[in-house]
Amino acid sequence: NLGTVPWIALSLAITWSLYGVLRKKIDVDSEVGLLFETSFLFPFLCIYFIFINNNGNSHFKTDDIQSILFTSGTRGFPKPVCLTYDNFYQSSIKWNNILGFNDNDQYHLFLPLHHIGGLAIILRAIHLGFSVNINAGKLNISYESSIISLVPTLLISLMKDPSNLKFFKKLRCIVLSGGHISENLLKECKKH
Repeated sequence: NLGTVPWIALSLAITWSLYGVLRKKIDVDSEVGLLFETSFLFPFLCIYFIFINNNGNSHFKTDDIQSILFTSGTRGFPKPVCLTYDNFYQSSIKWNNILGFNDNDQYHLFLPLHHIGGLAIILRAIHLGFSVNINAGKLNISYESSIISLVPTLLISLMKDPSNLKFFKKLRCIVLSGGHISENLLKECKKH
């Protein structure tokens, strides 16, 4: 294609530039911005799915890559990790076997969506049918949540505020991961 106009590259550069300018000029909260972006892209996604369905290409293979996340653990150089549809599906099944999700569950999403923990919660909710209260990065105790995922250091800091303890008492489950859970923390949780 040497000597032809690179329409795809030009359209991507122009639309990405316009998107960047709009996000800088429009002063909205990140969750509101995500809502607008998703609402804008949803009709195009529907058209795309209708198109692939009519062409007979509507079936995804379980070993198709669904996402590529970069991880470095707590330190080190980020490395890409390819996750397939089956990775997320099997994770969803195993979590359901342990927690027994139901239609009344409301998962308080405290983890960021660019993190495997936050993304996996959204995908589990789609697969298993429970609700998600998206509130990444801050605790909104007005939500009627039944499950929350936290790291131990964050739970310790949140438990210092007595108003948060009322929120935690309403939960049916607190999932702790991402670090060592001390005996003292477990005792403190049981006490409250």
